[in-house]
Amino acid sequence: MPSTLAVATDIRIGAIEAQVRRIRLGASPQRGTKALLDFIDRRLVLCKSQLAGSTDGQLQVNCRAILLYLFRLVPLVGIAQRSSNIRIGFEMYEPLRELCCTLISSNARLKTDITPSVVISSEWDYSPLYFQPTQSLLELVILGIPACESDNALLFPLMGHEVGHVFWQRIILYESLDGLPFAEIKMHITAALYSIVSKNWNSVAPAILADQDISVPLTSDEIAESKTLRKALSPLEAIVQAQAEETFCDFLGIRLFPSSYLEAFTQYLAPGTEPEANQLYPSWSLRIQNMVCAANHYDFSSIPRTFLDHFGPLGATSDLRFTKEPFPLRQRSDFSSDLQYMCHVAEVVVSTLSETLAQAANLASENAKIPMPDQENITTIERMLRADVPGCGSLSLGNLLDAAWRIHSDLLADLAAINPNAEDAPHQRSVVESKAAVLREAVLKSLEVLSLEKLAV
Repeated sequence: MPSTLAVATDIRIGAIEAQVRRIRLGASPQRGTKALLDFIDRRLVLCKSQLAGSTDGQLQVNCRAILLYLFRLVPLVGIAQRSSNIRIGFEMYEPLRELCCTLISSNARLKTDITPSVVISSEWDYSPLYFQPTQSLLELVILGIPACESDNALLFPLMGHEVGHVFWQRIILYESLDGLPFAEIKMHITAALYSIVSKNWNSVAPAILADQDISVPLTSDEIAESKTLRKALSPLEAIVQAQAEETFCDFLGIRLFPSSYLEAFTQYLAPGTEPEANQLYPSWSLRIQNMVCAANHYDFSSIPRTFLDHFGPLGATSDLRFTKEPFPLRQRSDFSSDLQYMCHVAEVVVSTLSETLAQAANLASENAKIPMPDQENITTIERMLRADVPGCGSLSLGNLLDAAWRIHSDLLADLAAINPNAEDAPHQRSVVESKAAVLREAVLKSLEVLSLEKLAV
């Protein structure tokens, strides 16, 4: 006779199975949702098999292991549920799926690489996000769109940043063969870190390597040869890796969606949050300056005026270019904590890598045959959208979204120009907001048209 613990565990598994069946009954246009549900079902079968095979002596241990796994599995069920939310602009799914898969398949060097299934979920986060996969989830790419904006295609350019995380995790970190261009990025990061530490030994060593009892400065090669020093620097290297990844993601977003990435970034994130030590992101000032440098590196025609205006206090000037010289390294005494100082050192390292990361984002896009912006094509699509009809004949996603943001920027300016004290201010605002709603709908339909045009080729 099964114990009550075994019965309780079986009920827990059954409740999740029932929810998965209910989700399957709904109609989801996302192919990735079925793949996610299939993954969950396979894991539940393993849980039931483990439970059924438990002896009396193993039951407690196995039920505990199953319970811990269910804690990790249920959030995936929630993602599957939210991926079928009818508020999502499902017209965005196919272009986003194709973008992810094209970037990965065009840049993968190993024939065994998996082209993943893509899931878009409506999430209660302010900005888009990428769900870090476990080893068992590599077959899936899960991206979250803010629930409040899940039907707004003008947010699409910011998804370029999340696609950057997909690329970084599946190509840059995955490649391990010497000589492959993206595999070398990891070596560049480590070499740049050791070089900065060596050149600034008297500042960095007392703060970060104080327990190593090293009295003389070491060269970067000597640091690389010391297992003890490499281990001591590993927390700092993790921060550098994270900041380099975020920088690459911004650069890929700009390369994919030239001006619209900067426009969307401005609307949703200007003027930036309070400056603070962050192990994942460079400081706002370095991040903004790097974006301008990347846009100039790719030789785009212009940087949106709103971006320069709203981020100007953080150093956003239109003439910034990448430089090989690192930012000046400040003293530990300038910072209130070791973490703040480590984040600062990481920024200095990333500043020397920025051009290399921008080149990597461009190479990834070129390998995927994603063209640079075509101003004539952008203007043609803009005319269609201004006429309240879907744009057709777009040469790229970037051209389509750049055209849409030209119009949306004008509408934002119209809203800002309304005198709030005017008697007809509510009517004026209503007119502009109606135009914005029509534009958003036209962009969704344009994405659908773009997908159909690619099928027809």
